[in-house]
Amino acid sequence: MSRSGYARFAESVVGTDDAFQAGMRIRFDRGTLLFQESAGCPCVGGLPGVLWDPRVCAFRAPAYRYSAIVGELRRERFTREFAKHALEWDLAREPEPVETDGTLIFPDFALWRRDRPRQRWLLEIIGFWTADYLRHKLARLRAARLSNLIVCIDADRNCTDEELPPDAPVIRYRRKIDVEEVLRIVQGR
Repeated sequence: MSRSGYARFAESVVGTDDAFQAGMRIRFDRGTLLFQESAGCPCVGGLPGVLWDPRVCAFRAPAYRYSAIVGELRRERFTREFAKHALEWDLAREPEPVETDGTLIFPDFALWRRDRPRQRWLLEIIGFWTADYLRHKLARLRAARLSNLIVCIDADRNCTDEELPPDAPVIRYRRKIDVEEVLRIVQGR
């Protein structure tokens, strides 16, 4: 993706996010990400690798942190949306890992109905990552063969059905994950 492509993608993900009503934008500036108009937003400083830079009166992060920052923003957005729409459900971020084939899988979320806490679903969000990382991650998820796993994958990743875990429902998303679709899957069981 070109430098301007990253900037457009960042603005499409971040610019409309409810947490950033102050109009925060990400701009690439000589190897760093510059978060413009974000000083009033307490959320920005909590993002991975983002620090206040008094020289430019803005938050900055090294450009290599971009994927982690966008991933964190997606998880934050999903948490807020889930809380609004899933009133009978609880959500835990970064639940306990699942062991498979001598390795661990760290799902992004665990979901359960309050009246059935033992019936848990795991949710994994796969977004902006390199092709090698994506192949490795999908191979581990396929090997796990978890029947209670939902995989949410950015539609721009162009994964074939064969690459995805065979036993897991898959939600392809653009910009944000459809919470209603997640609820249809978990309530269908």
